[in-house]
Amino acid sequence: TIYLFPSSPSSPAVTISEFKSLNQRDISNPPPLRLIVFDATWKHASEMVKASEEVLREAGAVRVCLDTGIDASVSGGTIYDSELVLRKEPFGGCVTTAEAVARCLGAIEPDGEEIERKLISVLKEMVRLQSKFLKPMNPRPKLLKKRLQIQQTT
Repeated sequence: TIYLFPSSPSSPAVTISEFKSLNQRDISNPPPLRLIVFDATWKHASEMVKASEEVLREAGAVRVCLDTGIDASVSGGTIYDSELVLRKEPFGGCVTTAEAVARCLGAIEPDGEEIERKLISVLKEMVRLQSKFLKPMNPRPKLLKKRLQIQQTT
């Protein structure tokens, strides 16, 4: 069992590539791999992981992260960069849960590249369909006032 969540100083994670290389044994019939994913806002997912880590550790689950972790210095490389118009990433390297699962399965499944491609295409199509229903947003007055104040002080 593995659970997908970025590494932190208090709870390090192995990358998917490291996990895969550590677990490539010559077993003719390996047991199925279970993947646990926490899907929520970043804050809530972090709380769920923190609350679950002891149980996961006792069950022998391994914390894994994508090979390219979330990092404020990274310039993206995800569908956030150009295609995800519904939300904006807080900083470079962020991925949606669906994209993280696609990348993880892409790395660990025998036909992973095809699985990843299909899942990403489904995500892109969902975004495309949802974006048809976006209403043009007018700037919020309080934010406009705040921006004006900042511009005047600089």
